[in-house]
Amino acid sequence: MTENHGEYRGVGGWLAFFLVTLGILTPAFSVLSIIALGNRPDMQLGLALYPSLLPGEWILAAITTLIAWFAVYRFLRIFNWNTVIIGIGAIWTMLLIFTIGEPSFVSVVTGVPLAEILASMSSTDFARHIIYCSIWTLYLLKSRRVANTYCGRHPDGDALPAA
Repeated sequence: MTENHGEYRGVGGWLAFFLVTLGILTPAFSVLSIIALGNRPDMQLGLALYPSLLPGEWILAAITTLIAWFAVYRFLRIFNWNTVIIGIGAIWTMLLIFTIGEPSFVSVVTGVPLAEILASMSSTDFARHIIYCSIWTLYLLKSRRVANTYCGRHPDGDALPAA
């Protein structure tokens, strides 16, 4: 049983690194992406639409930031297995916002077909998001530290009701 490994308990190690990437780096990346949006060559051509896109981009960034901060808050303050489930849900929800929500918004504002916007998206960025979510999901589900810190999960994988 994992409770015998007390040195792997609490927010530290890779779990702390995950929370830094989720709570600090992800929001910073969102803000930097919005700032860089006006410097893209394809945006220079559609500069008239830029003021229409900007508020929506900030709203999407605010939503993803709030999702990330809520998950980080849960990880730092509420130590039950539901926190892990919420954290996993948060990173995958943010993935959907970045990969489907934002392009859909841009399509509606600009009138460019969604398929064309999705085709123009960098496959490297999409792969990076999928890899990030996949690695951290596996970590959260398999980590001894996470299992010891966020109680309520049986060693056989069944979730127990929160105490």
